[in-house]
Amino acid sequence: MAFEILNTLKTHYIRPAQTRLKAYLERTGQPHVRAAEEFVRTHKPVSEDFPVFYSTSRITQRAFDIGFGLLGAGFFAASFIPIAALVKLDSPGPLFYFQDREGERDRTITLIKYRSMNQGSGVAAEKIVSKADRRAWLSAYTERLGLVGKYLRSSGLDELPQFISILKGDMTLIGFRANSSAALDIELGETGWRELRKQARPALIDAALVLKGRYVTGQELAELEQYWAATYSASRNLSLLMRASLVILSGNLY
Repeated sequence: MAFEILNTLKTHYIRPAQTRLKAYLERTGQPHVRAAEEFVRTHKPVSEDFPVFYSTSRITQRAFDIGFGLLGAGFFAASFIPIAALVKLDSPGPLFYFQDREGERDRTITLIKYRSMNQGSGVAAEKIVSKADRRAWLSAYTERLGLVGKYLRSSGLDELPQFISILKGDMTLIGFRANSSAALDIELGETGWRELRKQARPALIDAALVLKGRYVTGQELAELEQYWAATYSASRNLSLLMRASLVILSGNLY
């Protein structure tokens, strides 16, 4: 009986929702924010609506993470000595930068990066509320980057240590933006989606950024995250991985 009820729900609610979203995409051409708005407006976010939360998806995503995590960790190990030397020569201070991030199911995880800023020059990204705040933050942030730090940030090489977190299972390769709880409260607000996304691990590669081609916040971020979660598949992850390289080359990571 439970199996029949589940199939009924999928037939009369979940599948029609996904079908309407896909039909909208076919009419409008490319995936963009309007498609996500359609889905958000007509359906209250519940985990059953989003394939990314299915147990089968979690298994395939974990296999994906392990495969690419091993490759990334290998590159991290191979490049460690030259990057570490450059960071140390660029400015005095520790080699790595540590910061707390919101993990799966309200766990707190530690994000590890190569240090790209001068020591003692941290900027509180959590205080960003508006676009004007973000412009001011970016200006102060850029001034504090060292020569090597600018290259590491623009190329994404400062993120290499996070492949260890992916292998540990604290993070995933592609998915929801990794940020502090305070910053996510500002960017997403106290919404159903804000709570629902806690069921997944934060990601090294921000799917919303790759879909849009630039950094997004607020409602636009929520809509793009829901769109990615609703259309999740292993093949789509591969496509986003290739598109991510174009975003890095464009310099639109921040």
